[in-house]
Amino acid sequence: KHNNSGPRFPVSAVDWRTSVLWTAFRMSNMEDTDMEDNSFARKFSRDKRCYIGLDVGTQSTKGVLVHCGTREILGRSSLAYGLEPTGGVPGRAEQNPQVWVDAVAHVLGELGIVLKASDHILGGVGVSGQQHGMVALSADFTPLRHAKLWCDVEASSEATEISEQATTLLETSISIPPGFTIPKVLWMKRNEPDLFSKLRWCILPHDYINLLLCHGPNPDSSGSIVPTTDAGDASGT
Repeated sequence: KHNNSGPRFPVSAVDWRTSVLWTAFRMSNMEDTDMEDNSFARKFSRDKRCYIGLDVGTQSTKGVLVHCGTREILGRSSLAYGLEPTGGVPGRAEQNPQVWVDAVAHVLGELGIVLKASDHILGGVGVSGQQHGMVALSADFTPLRHAKLWCDVEASSEATEISEQATTLLETSISIPPGFTIPKVLWMKRNEPDLFSKLRWCILPHDYINLLLCHGPNPDSSGSIVPTTDAGDASGT
């Protein structure tokens, strides 16, 4: 069964995350001239600023807290996890997006303890992650199913079909790997039509984490918020 209950951040993680991102926003929007006159800026000067880097991977989520001036690693945290059972289906490799959410909350919580115990402040959070994973969301940003990962090749026939059509259309040899996102979307349309009919957004794993970090565990689905992605090699697949 797929978990459609939506992401669950512990309350403490939400409160800490919100205050951290507010501080980062304030710091990123201050001009250099403001640093001399603003009491907030004097308290949180640049020589105390550090950053958190998150890597939301296939086997674990890892995080580091780094001082931006000395490049000293002030703290590390990680949480391991595995794949969902395949049910004996060849080529299937899936994860529940909630696993990433829980892992990110754990890592941020531990790094937050290190941050609070120091005299440093957070200047920003950077997120990287596994590529080509298909996170299928409804209009209210609820995951419709487990994410099909980069190593999921269940959509092999769809990948072959798309490759053949693209080769004919573009008059050049095109080969779409089954781990790319487009074959998975076509697979979902053919094999899970009820879920596909509810599909509004199809994003990458780190895009999903960024969505929640920026807009909270229940993003406004009225139309004012849309998921974003970076212009990376997996963004258009």
